[in-house]
Amino acid sequence: MTHLAVDGFLPVYGRPGLVHIDADYDRLRSDGLAVALISHGTDLRDPEAHMRRHSFSYYASAPQSWVAAAADRARQNRQIARELEAPLFVSTPDLLLDAGWARWLPVSIDPVVWAADRPALRDRVPTVLHRPSRTSPPIKGTEVIEPVLQDLARRGRIRYVNPGLVPNEAMPALIARTDVVVDQILTGSYGVAAVEAMAAGRLVVGYVGDETTALMPEPPPIVNAPPAVFADVIAGIVDGPERYAGLAAQGPGFVCRWHDGTAAAEALRPFLN
Repeated sequence: MTHLAVDGFLPVYGRPGLVHIDADYDRLRSDGLAVALISHGTDLRDPEAHMRRHSFSYYASAPQSWVAAAADRARQNRQIARELEAPLFVSTPDLLLDAGWARWLPVSIDPVVWAADRPALRDRVPTVLHRPSRTSPPIKGTEVIEPVLQDLARRGRIRYVNPGLVPNEAMPALIARTDVVVDQILTGSYGVAAVEAMAAGRLVVGYVGDETTALMPEPPPIVNAPPAVFADVIAGIVDGPERYAGLAAQGPGFVCRWHDGTAAAEALRPFLN
């Protein structure tokens, strides 16, 4: 190997007692490796700053002991990144708010796998998909999302798809049968599930903060629905789904520009050179 991208600031050699990459960094460099760091979220995000930006932040409702531990870990990781002076990549653009010297490394998928033949939002009763949070504490906002969708389904306003554990290979067909995919509404950014849904031309409902959008080359075609207005936003979509068909159709183009691997390769090019 010539280059190593370390995920989540974790140690590489696995010696007992080591919890951070810093203890391995000098050895990696002495072995002739170019080393970069990759962060995906809580390992770098500042809980206090996140709660200042978003009053409904998932940190605000999480156990305080977990928040304190997450804050300490993220603080250590930011310090490690500064001290090592290794290239730092972040997989979601909102993390640039916590580490302004980092570079966005967009998550990448194969758009062909997720492409759907059926246009979204052609039926008067749309099919809505939400995969509940499986993390602890939950970060998607399922506790806000699910009651709204369940109520609409009971009244026959939507067909609600709430899958349990689904094999990865079955997800493209599942998303292709939907019209709307509700992603996460508490983080102020978007993740892989939203990218997959956009690639399929589905309407994505989530929340991307203005500060994050300002750091992106173009805003993602996502309907913003923070918790306070989530029910109203969904009701508006259900009342006039055809008004949102154009936004859903923008998804595949957005994914091809930023999430098909090309932009990620360009982000990595200076490191690999």
